[in-house]
Amino acid sequence: MQDPEQTELVFAITQAMAGKQPRRLLRRIRATPAGERLLREQPIFDDKTVDLDQLAALPEGSFGHEFARWMRHHGFTPGLMERESTASDPDLAYLGKRLMQVHDFWHVLTGYNRDPIGELGVLAFSFAQSGSYGIGLILGMVVWQSSRELWRTEHRLWSPVIPYIWRGYRIGRRAQRLPPLILEELFPLPLDSVRALLQIQPLRRSFTPEALAPIAAPSAG
Repeated sequence: MQDPEQTELVFAITQAMAGKQPRRLLRRIRATPAGERLLREQPIFDDKTVDLDQLAALPEGSFGHEFARWMRHHGFTPGLMERESTASDPDLAYLGKRLMQVHDFWHVLTGYNRDPIGELGVLAFSFAQSGSYGIGLILGMVVWQSSRELWRTEHRLWSPVIPYIWRGYRIGRRAQRLPPLILEELFPLPLDSVRALLQIQPLRRSFTPEALAPIAAPSAG
């Protein structure tokens, strides 16, 4: 809460509060043809298997091109978010690694940027997609602390971060379930077409531009 840049603590919290939720998610993934394929092939998305130069060479406006541009803009490399799982089940360990590897996909698909508010939006999207207890706790803490500070300083409780979080959650609830999908296979397609295919309505504008930094979906060309 004191330093939003310490994103590694998000993983510490989600692992500490995982409970049976990861196994429930794994069962849901195994129950789908796409999920069976994902767990059978177990594709890896990191700096050893992905060439951002090749993705950047894809047509402008494609998912892969926009992803490469987003990663370079922020100085990221594929697999940067990856952490080793302590799960004894190899499929469960892979799933935990996979969800961290594709975190930046969700930024590009939803239109939430890399700023702290954008990270909250993607966390809300992730919560809707995975049901992680730890992510739910983090979002609740943010809303509580933000509202408390507003009450202390302005005697109002409605925090401007709430619409961003709620919007991210709604995007996640209405979208297809992404964890079972091999999303990198969609890189050659236009970004807007991928969003339509996955039923993702990206964030296009800031709710409160006077109070928060604008957040907009990456341009599709």
